[in-house]
Amino acid sequence: MPSRKVLPVLAAAIFGVRLVAAQPGAAMPPQPFAEELPGVSLRVQTDPSATGCPGAHELAKAVRAQLRVHAERKTKITLTVNLARQGFEYLAHIEVEGSQRGERVLSAPGEDCSGLKDALVVTLALILDETAEPRVVSEPATAPPLPPQWPPATPAPHVERSLALGVGAAVTEALPRDLSTALRAEVEFSSGPWGTALGAFLAPKQRIRFEPGTADLRLWGGQARLCRFLWHDGTERPVTGLCTEGIVAKLTGQGHDFTSNQLQARPWVALGVSASVRSGLDVPVGWMIRAVATFPLQRDAFEVEGISGRTAYRMPIMSFGLEALLRLRIL
Repeated sequence: MPSRKVLPVLAAAIFGVRLVAAQPGAAMPPQPFAEELPGVSLRVQTDPSATGCPGAHELAKAVRAQLRVHAERKTKITLTVNLARQGFEYLAHIEVEGSQRGERVLSAPGEDCSGLKDALVVTLALILDETAEPRVVSEPATAPPLPPQWPPATPAPHVERSLALGVGAAVTEALPRDLSTALRAEVEFSSGPWGTALGAFLAPKQRIRFEPGTADLRLWGGQARLCRFLWHDGTERPVTGLCTEGIVAKLTGQGHDFTSNQLQARPWVALGVSASVRSGLDVPVGWMIRAVATFPLQRDAFEVEGISGRTAYRMPIMSFGLEALLRLRIL
C-alpha cells in the first residue's frame, strides 16, 4: 500500500489537473452547431477567438429574412461556416457542398464581429437564392380586359316630318271687297318646328251696283307660306305657329248694262302675316284655323268709260281673312 505521505501528493496532482481543465482559457476543439433552412443545412463553427460572432440559430434567422426566393432547393446542400479572429480581423470561411461546391472567405476588420456578420448574412442569402428551385407562380385567372367604356352616344333628336293636303274655306274682309268668302286648298310640308305650304284660293264673284249698270269682281291666285311652329313636341297636341306669306293673284272686273262692257284684269300682289292653331302634325287627319292679314303692294282701280270722276272699284290698303281647313296627312 502506498504510504500516507504518497496519498496527499496524488490527490494534489489529480486536483490540479482538474483545475487546469476547468480554466476558461484552456483550448477546446470548436464544436459545430447546425440549423435547418428550406433545403439547406447550415453549420456554424465558431473559434473561441471569435467572441461575439453569431451562432447558427441567429445567423439562420438573419439569412432567412434576406432571402428573395423562399422555395425548396434543387438538391440538398450544406453550408459550413467557420468563424475565427486573426489579429485585428474577423474571418469567415464558407464551404458549399451539394449541387454546387466551392469555398469563400470573408474578412472584416473591427473590434467586434458586427461587420463580419452583415457581410456573412448577405453572402449566404445570395448563395441560397442562386441554388433555389425557380417557383412557378400561377397567375390568377383574369378576365379579358373590357373594352373602353365610352359614354353612350346621345341619340339625335327625332325630327317629325309630314306632308299633308289641306282643303277648306275662308271668310274675308276686302278680299277683294267688303265681307266675302273664298275656297282654299294647299299642300304643306313640315319638318320639326318649320313648315312651308303652297296653295291656291278662289274668291267667288262679287257684284257692285254702279249706275246705270253693275260690275262683277272675281279674284283668284296662288299663295306661298313659311311658318315657324311654337311649342311643338311631336305629339298629337295642338300646335301654334306664326307665318309669313306672299300672294300673287289676278283680279278681273266685268261691266254689265254699260255702253262698253269690256273685261278688265289687274294683278294683285300682296304680302301677309298669319297665326294658326292646328292639330298635331303627326295625326293622319287633322284641322287648322288661321287668321291672315295681307297688304297689297300696289293699289289699282276699275273705272267705267264715259263716267268721269267716279271709280267703280279701288283695291283696299289691307284685307283680312279667317280660314278653317281640314288636313289629310299623306306622308
